[in-house]
Amino acid sequence: MDSISTLIEFLKSKKQLSQLESDFVETFKELMKNPFDRRSAELRMGLNYGGYLDIFAEAGIVLGGTAQPNYTLSDDEIRSNLQCQLLKLAGKEQEALRNVQQT
Repeated sequence: MDSISTLIEFLKSKKQLSQLESDFVETFKELMKNPFDRRSAELRMGLNYGGYLDIFAEAGIVLGGTAQPNYTLSDDEIRSNLQCQLLKLAGKEQEALRNVQQT
């Protein structure tokens, strides 16, 4: 998670965050909650899926092509799903930063 920590530190220095950056930070905060708040994590997952349909599509591929209802997943599976989302959001943000640097 070193690249994640580096990205978090970079975003802390920004005055205003884009929607993607905000979603990334909020997903990170959700994963850092102790104790783990399943309902809050499920809400964050839903917000991410609603905002980034490609993440939802990729999750279906990982799960064997079928979406699993949250109530069938364990807390560890919910956390793992959120971690996967965080990595996907990080990749999107890193790509966006590269695109800005190239212009």
